[in-house]
Amino acid sequence: MLVNRTEWADPPRPKRSRGYSLIEVIVAISVVVVGLLGVFHLMTTNLLTNMDARNRAVATHFAERQLEAARSVPFALVTSQAAAASPDLADLGPSATWERTVTPVGGSTTMSGVAITVRWLHQGHPQALTLTTLINRDGINAIGGP
Repeated sequence: MLVNRTEWADPPRPKRSRGYSLIEVIVAISVVVVGLLGVFHLMTTNLLTNMDARNRAVATHFAERQLEAARSVPFALVTSQAAAASPDLADLGPSATWERTVTPVGGSTTMSGVAITVRWLHQGHPQALTLTTLINRDGINAIGGP
């Protein structure tokens, strides 16, 4: 005897894919690209900041040497000098110049202020650094001494 049995079959299941869909690949690549763009931006910013710091160090070193030179010559020989180029500023680019400004302090004939200004271009923007000191006819010991 045969019994007619109806078997309830499970509904068909979609086949499980073995791999990634195109959408998943595109999203993954997009995430990686955005991350890499951020890293490249940070590297570029870091490079520009390092260049600026190096330029300022070169300018500071040059200005300090010029101030020391002004202190080492007789008072009467220290005069203002118009903007000029210097081979020592070659690292700052062809537009780099420096100038020395000497001004009497408070109308004094025995004390002057000396300012060394270095100018250059960084990424097309003008940059300047100025260092100042006081010099006295009687030498450094006479400034603020007893």
